[in-house]
Amino acid sequence: MGPWLATLLAATLNLTPAVVEKDGVRIEVSIQAHIYTWTVTNLDAPPIMSFQSELSQTYNTHAPDGWELEDVEGRVRAWTDDPRQAIHRGESESFDSRVTSSGAMLGTVPATVGFGPDRDPIVFEKVWGPVAKTPRIGALVAVVIAVIALAHAMLLARRARKKDAAAATGA
Repeated sequence: MGPWLATLLAATLNLTPAVVEKDGVRIEVSIQAHIYTWTVTNLDAPPIMSFQSELSQTYNTHAPDGWELEDVEGRVRAWTDDPRQAIHRGESESFDSRVTSSGAMLGTVPATVGFGPDRDPIVFEKVWGPVAKTPRIGALVAVVIAVIALAHAMLLARRARKKDAAAATGA
């Protein structure tokens, strides 16, 4: 694939980066196997006291030591009431969750970083995370597989015709 085609494809898909920054906070997402990890870094913001995201099909969620955790109905929320456990300027903490092998796929989800009751939270509209599969996705995958199988069959038939034509002219 040429570089121009890759650029066109990336522009068409409107890809969201794995690292997002806003108002002195960075969220970096890494995915290994079925484990999604969100690393929250306080670049230049008040101490971070909470992290929340909407995640589909997750379990076995972890938050930093000393933080409370709630994982209910597609929403993961972690927080601390102890300012010593907060994420201070220049510090990073990670939150991770396992995702079931069926029912979820990579997509974008909102994430919220909070600073306590005196400050408004920062909302990141699009952060990588697991989203629920829709029936349309299943149908799209089936159509793509069928198109690839059809194209493969056509290439094999074309190759066989050329081989037969070459054999007939050479005999």
